Amino acid sequence: MSGSQANRKKVLESIRTTLGANAPDKWREANVRHRLVTHPSGTIPARSLGNREAGLALFSGMLASQGAEVTPVRDPEGVVKAIAAYLAKHELPSELRLSEEPVLVTLPWLLAPKLTQTYGEPSASDAIGLSRAIAGVAETGTLFLVSGAGNPTSLNFLPDNREIVDMSFPGMFSESDYAGVGFSLGCGVNVDIAKTRLPGTLGTYSWGGAAATAFWIDPKEELTIVFMTQVIGSEARLTLRRDLRTLVYSAITESFA
Repeated sequence: MSGSQANRKKVLESIRTTLGANAPDKWREANVRHRLVTHPSGTIPARSLGNREAGLALFSGMLASQGAEVTPVRDPEGVVKAIAAYLAKHELPSELRLSEEPVLVTLPWLLAPKLTQTYGEPSASDAIGLSRAIAGVAETGTLFLVSGAGNPTSLNFLPDNREIVDMSFPGMFSESDYAGVGFSLGCGVNVDIAKTRLPGTLGTYSWGGAAATAFWIDPKEELTIVFMTQVIGSEARLTLRRDLRTLVYSAITESFA
């Protein structure tokens, strides 16, 4: 028995002693089995109870209300044609940065010879990124994407490769200035270092909490920082993240960028 298993056993034995349940108790065992079998189901929104067609319509409507465009396709050929048509419609570049998932790599790209595909880590010149969602929630229009080698976190998923500052509401307070920062899979990503006015590299991704907590990952410098602090109601928090980043990068003696 490992140390962690021994500690777990000791904790459970202490709980049993406190509850007076050291001796075998058939009633308790039967009660637990009954609760596991008959536990109540979670709340299911009424608007998600329709058939498949209704769910797809709801999903498309929710995405459209958030500014997304939905194009139904039936096969891989339709996917390539839809991508090419979307880029042409919005007069966007024909160079795609793709995740390395087989489902995207094996698409029949020859059907759209004007499109070029690049795989791997995004670069500063990438304006269009393509990734695959693994699931969607009809009642909210939410897409689920997996972060990892197949779906680079440093891709900017904001429309037209825009920055967070371009899409935020006027007058909103934030400890961070989001100029030069796009948004990826649950975090911000540097798309223009000069605009951020902070040390770092393109593709660095980061986010923070209300009490000045923060993290950032700089793949080029092989650097990961987690800043655990709780500062609210003090002017010091307005510069904590900026000061920390400046101190960290000024301490680097050998750059990999």
